[in-house]
Amino acid sequence: MRQGFLGFLWLAAGLLATLPALADESTAAEKAVIEVIDRAYVQGLWQNRDLDAMRSGFDPSFVMQNLSEGVVKSTRLDEWIEWIGTPTGPNPKKVRGEIEVLDIEGEVAAARVKISEDGKLRFTDYFALYHTEDGWKIVAKTYQGHG
Repeated sequence: MRQGFLGFLWLAAGLLATLPALADESTAAEKAVIEVIDRAYVQGLWQNRDLDAMRSGFDPSFVMQNLSEGVVKSTRLDEWIEWIGTPTGPNPKKVRGEIEVLDIEGEVAAARVKISEDGKLRFTDYFALYHTEDGWKIVAKTYQGHG
């Protein structure tokens, strides 16, 4: 009985010793995911209208799903960028992107992001990301528009 308890204490001490390293790893992943969403989406698309910055955070296989008239439609990254058109310079409105939910498990992440312009909520976006050999990349998006 005592030997089992000592074994448990040894295991618990070993796990506790690894917690700071796990917390550091998690924090680094969270920071990296937040950075890519901000750089590519909030700043790249919404604030600066910089399509190169936008492309840098989206995987080439990216797909956006939207519900239109009861039917789900898929749009690839190049189609979305073509639809956006040629940017005309920085957005004159004050843009705010807020990551409300961020969940990371190994090489996959999910985020819920609210986009506001001049204090008016425009979109609630749901992103899926993978950690690729090129870093974290946005691979999919669904969204709810708010008028």
